Amino acid sequence: MEKNVYELFRNDSLFPEQLRCVKPKINKLYAWGNVNLLGSKSVAIVGSRNSSKYGDFMTRKIIKDLVKYNITIISGMAIGIDAIAHDECLRNGGNTIAILGSGFNKIYPKENAWLLYKIIENNGLILSEYSYNEPVQKKNFPKRNRIISGLSEAVVVIEGSYRSGTSITARNAVIQGKKLFYVPNCVGGKNSYESIKLAKDGAKIATCGSDIYNEIGGEDIDTYELKIKEKNNNLNKAISKLDRESKLVFFCIKKIGSLSCNKISEITKIEIVKVNQILSLLELSDLICSADINNYKIREEFCE
Repeated sequence: MEKNVYELFRNDSLFPEQLRCVKPKINKLYAWGNVNLLGSKSVAIVGSRNSSKYGDFMTRKIIKDLVKYNITIISGMAIGIDAIAHDECLRNGGNTIAILGSGFNKIYPKENAWLLYKIIENNGLILSEYSYNEPVQKKNFPKRNRIISGLSEAVVVIEGSYRSGTSITARNAVIQGKKLFYVPNCVGGKNSYESIKLAKDGAKIATCGSDIYNEIGGEDIDTYELKIKEKNNNLNKAISKLDRESKLVFFCIKKIGSLSCNKISEITKIEIVKVNQILSLLELSDLICSADINNYKIREEFCE
């Protein structure tokens, strides 16, 4: 298997608590990438494979807001709204989890394989119930939708047609007691069926990310933005005290993610002995911390 692929059994500490009561029962998950995202506050974005320009626009608008509030975005990596949700999240420096209906070596749709690798390269996570070489089977995709909703605190329906995968995810959200949102759409539009149905059933309306953020127990938005401003001020003050080479090392780690001393030296062209000295200084200044053996990362409070 690829590096950073894990098998998570029900009795493992990393197995998501939200999925222990999901039916049909999940006994094992395959996880590829940043498993720490399993404990993050998350929202599922789902919608039509044949999305409209309006649906695309609203997806990007909502994703930008949610990323600003440090919400992890979950979707199914399908063509249309799913792919836009993952891509827009990554474009804005956010965290995303993709739930597959096949094995990691049998990506569907094939044209979205680039997105899978982009998610992995940007510290995201890919999850599947299916073993590495499990082939694509149509019956598996409705099943995976219960994981999309189960892992999320809320599900947002952008667009959806009658008896679509989107409607299955929405139905799972209701069964699982998740908060359910819909983006308003015009009556009679090709993808308006699910939004209209959800409106009649009492789902909440979402026209921006803050509509969702406030409902899932986030801080008051003014308070949150004040904390972000304070965090950025503290970071800027600390960076201003660094010399040129220390700044180079810091921003190298910040841009790329977890890095070893050797890799930092290779990228920055600074001698490895000097890099070691700089890393010690940055760690003492509480700007970086150990990610694992011989690797360093930016402290969580300074991650965007």
